[in-house]
Amino acid sequence: MQIKVYSDEDYQNLLDETSYPIWNLIGAQIEINGPDTVLYTADTLTYRAKFLDNSLQNAYEGFAKYHWTLPRGWRIDGNDKSSEIKVIPDSIHGGKIECYAYLDTSYYNYSQYSESDKAQKSITRDFGTINISGPTSVILGDTDLKTYSVQGVSFYDYTWTVGSDMTITSVNRNSSNVSFHCNGGQVRCTIRHKYVNDQTQVSKTVSITKPRPAIIGDNVVCSNKTFQLSSTPRNLTHTNWLASSNVSINSSTNTSASIHINQSGDSWIKANIRILDCPSYDLDQRYFWAGAPLRPDAQPAYATIYQSQLLTLRVSTPPKGYPDTYYWNVTGAIQIVTSPTGSQTTVEGQSVGYGYYTVTAHNKCGNSPVVHGTVKVERNVIIHPNPTPKDVYVEIKPSEKLKSSKFDPGDEVHVEIYDINSGTLLQKMTFYSNEFKVPMSSYPAGIYLLKVKKDGHEYSTKVIKQ
Repeated sequence: MQIKVYSDEDYQNLLDETSYPIWNLIGAQIEINGPDTVLYTADTLTYRAKFLDNSLQNAYEGFAKYHWTLPRGWRIDGNDKSSEIKVIPDSIHGGKIECYAYLDTSYYNYSQYSESDKAQKSITRDFGTINISGPTSVILGDTDLKTYSVQGVSFYDYTWTVGSDMTITSVNRNSSNVSFHCNGGQVRCTIRHKYVNDQTQVSKTVSITKPRPAIIGDNVVCSNKTFQLSSTPRNLTHTNWLASSNVSINSSTNTSASIHINQSGDSWIKANIRILDCPSYDLDQRYFWAGAPLRPDAQPAYATIYQSQLLTLRVSTPPKGYPDTYYWNVTGAIQIVTSPTGSQTTVEGQSVGYGYYTVTAHNKCGNSPVVHGTVKVERNVIIHPNPTPKDVYVEIKPSEKLKSSKFDPGDEVHVEIYDINSGTLLQKMTFYSNEFKVPMSSYPAGIYLLKVKKDGHEYSTKVIKQ
């Protein structure tokens, strides 16, 4: 069918010319927009009719009329001839929503419309998403009642069921009180509509969480000590305490154990607990150390340094036994220049020769076996040959007091030669290197004092001229 679209002016002119303008919209297809699944508990819904042909929609928007047919028990709230309607559904029926579009209310002839001229939308009813509220986890031993509930609707009936190790103690329509024993499971609710043969079932899985209190006590135990649970689980009925082979359990209760140390070394204690009459289970082991620390590993065991050079001695890996202090001692050609009680210390070469160090680890139970080390100290100003037939060569080794052997431009080394007997200054020289030659071929045979000065430090030695 061809439909001619008129303007408002054309429409008024046509009304003036004839008393029976059949301005229907037979054959003009429309659609209904709105929900097709409606909850039994739905309140107000909105539906809207719309021409599939956009040109018709634009032409007739505002003065086309609509005839709506709703499912049983539903009603329109407001204007029932509009393209958009507010619908209040009942709580039972589904069915179809139908709609016809027409132009003139006065001359509207419903019988002229066929099934193909109307828009239809099938409506189904549904419970929608229903959730059970209530805890999803219960602590083993917690015998307090837990309440589970769903949305309460007057036209619903509710049936509650639970797992085999759970008990429903009371029901109040849409809620139930549940007690738990050793195991969890499902809390289920079957919801039935009172007036429609329709039902749904929802469930919530509830787990049982085993309480796991920590075993608390010292990290280092010297002789006797008590370990205890950090908290006491509800309805704790029995605790079995176990310990490593070097530890004896003197006495125990459900929440604590008194131990005695038989031998030093790695140790542990653990507890197996039972709550109510449920199966027992182990708590995490508590590890600790019994006795004084083991021997530490100190580095370097042997080293060579020059006079005034610093050397760091350190415990490379802390020994077992939770040491809280280290005691360093030195003798011979080295001296401690930093803290003697940390896991590392610094020594300085003092005189040419050998220095020796010891270190022990300490905790509240005592000291570890002693560790020994050796440090050789060499001269940091080397003069050779000595005695010499003519010249001597000076080599300055790196140290903390003298700059490194890599010479920096601008560094000066001052050399002075004295008569050993009279103390008379015979010659002064300046060099710009850490390795240089001091000419002495013009000096008569004898003994001389050679002084080397750098970075504010002075080193002296006797030189024999042949």
